[in-house]
Amino acid sequence: MAIEAYFPEHLVYPQNETLNVWTHLIGFFLFLFLTIYTAARVPEVVAFNSLQRLPELLKGADLHKIQKEILNCLPSLPKHD
Repeated sequence: MAIEAYFPEHLVYPQNETLNVWTHLIGFFLFLFLTIYTAARVPEVVAFNSLQRLPELLKGADLHKIQKEILNCLPSLPKHD
């Protein structure tokens, strides 16, 4: 029996839309694989224990000084007093 008996003709013979669908499907699976791979690697790369100190660091930050320094570096920003 020919392969056409098992698959519809539009899945077997390359046409413009068929190639479009298959290339997007390949791209989707590649994106999915890379997303899962990256999500599995994040705990090895990011030190989550350093984020526990973030509230403590923000309490000690002088936000007015930071604003003045940014305005000095970027004079084109609008100044709000």
